[in-house]
Amino acid sequence: MKMLLLSIGTLLMLITGITAQNVLETGTTLVPANEFVYTPQEGGSGWNCVKYSVTLPGGVNSDIIAGFVTLANGNAIINSNYASIDQATNDVNSKLVAGSECSFGSNPTCSRVVGLSQSETYVAGVGNRGDSSTTFTYTISECTDAEAASVSSGITLNGLLGLISASVVAFVLV
Repeated sequence: MKMLLLSIGTLLMLITGITAQNVLETGTTLVPANEFVYTPQEGGSGWNCVKYSVTLPGGVNSDIIAGFVTLANGNAIINSNYASIDQATNDVNSKLVAGSECSFGSNPTCSRVVGLSQSETYVAGVGNRGDSSTTFTYTISECTDAEAASVSSGITLNGLLGLISASVVAFVLV
C-alpha cells in the first residue's frame, strides 16, 4: 500500500509539472529578397517563454536568419533605410533576443526555446540577405513547464505543486 501511495505521489508530481503546448501561430510565408518580415503583425505579449520552429522547404540557405525581436525593434528594422545589406544584417542580429538566433547554412530547420519578458511585445522575424525570395514555414508555441524551466532560473507553480504533492505523500508514508 505504501508503495502504491508513493507511486501515485510521484505520478502527481510528474503530471502537474507538465502542461500541453498551446500553438500560438503557424503558417507559411514568403520573405522577399533583401527584406525582413515578422509575425504576428500585432505582436504577442504576456509570454515568458515560447518555442518556435522555422523550416525552409527549399533546403539550406545561408542568406536567411530568424529569431525573436521586440515589436518596436521589428518596426525599426522594417522602416530603416540601410546603406548596405551588411549594415541591415548587423542591425537585425543586434536586435535579436539572446538565444533566439537561427541560421540555415547547414540545416533547413531550426527550433529554439526562448525566454521572454511578459511585459514586452514580441514578434518572430525572418531576414533574407539574398537576391531571391524564400518561402518558410513556422510554428510558435507556448513552452511546456520543462521548457520554461530550461530558460528560467525560477520554479514554475505547477512544478512546485507537484513537488509539494509528492512530499505530502512521502510524509504520510513515514
